[in-house]
Amino acid sequence: MSEGTNAPNGSRVKCEACNAEAIIVKAENPSLSCCGQALTITFKPGA
Repeated sequence: MSEGTNAPNGSRVKCEACNAEAIIVKAENPSLSCCGQALTITFKPGA
C-alpha cells in the first residue's frame, strides 16, 4: 500500500495518472491514493 495524501474537508484532489478529481467532504482516511500514487491537492480551504 502506498502512502497517500492527507487532505482536510473541502479540499479538491486530483490523480495525475488518470486525471480523476474528487472533493473531500468527510476526511476519515488520512491516506488518500489512486492508481497506486498519492493524490495532488489542487485546492485547500483557507489557503
